[in-house]
Amino acid sequence: MTDQGPVAEQHPETAKPAPNGTRWWQWFFLYPAFGVALLSAVPNWTDRIREIYYDISNTSYDEARELQAFMQRNWQCTQSPHVWIETADQTSVDGTICPRTGDVFLRIMSSDDRVFLKGISIAGLVQQDEERSNLSLVGAAHAATSPERVSPSVDSMPQVIPVQQLAVTICQKWIDDRMFRKRVQVGGQCFDEVFDSFTGARVSQTPAPCVANC
Repeated sequence: MTDQGPVAEQHPETAKPAPNGTRWWQWFFLYPAFGVALLSAVPNWTDRIREIYYDISNTSYDEARELQAFMQRNWQCTQSPHVWIETADQTSVDGTICPRTGDVFLRIMSSDDRVFLKGISIAGLVQQDEERSNLSLVGAAHAATSPERVSPSVDSMPQVIPVQQLAVTICQKWIDDRMFRKRVQVGGQCFDEVFDSFTGARVSQTPAPCVANC
């Protein structure tokens, strides 16, 4: 038997480069624009994965977390009584100004009885106004040179129809870190309503006893 001598041990760190002589990480130096585009796309990928994981279709993950934070920040305010106001397009709305934060809590019911909870953050509006403050002089100059705008007459404005149905929240509690339950009394009837704090949508409504036991 012919002795071929010892076989050299191969180590991963001494592996040969790709046939073209370029390792994968060298593409970031050869094509920096490609590297920057790839890295900048990473947050979009992670947000999209989160949206799929949490089953969010009509909003972004960041917007969902903002709404959830709004509900937590204004927890007592979301339990205030409300009266639906029906608009001309048969959408019912109710708004409450939260005294502690100044935020505006909105309840919206569509013509097909779908209910949504939304929030307007005053701090967010102030921040947006500050970001636009540098454009105020430009806007004023534009308004001075623009044709005079005619305000709509009262007769042409849509009329709202008040619906006198006072709804009182008897109790309210978190089911988990995303869903919460409201027990609402309307007249002599009570209902348990479960809401998704990520989307603000009411996911269920069932009859319930009129006792403060959520």
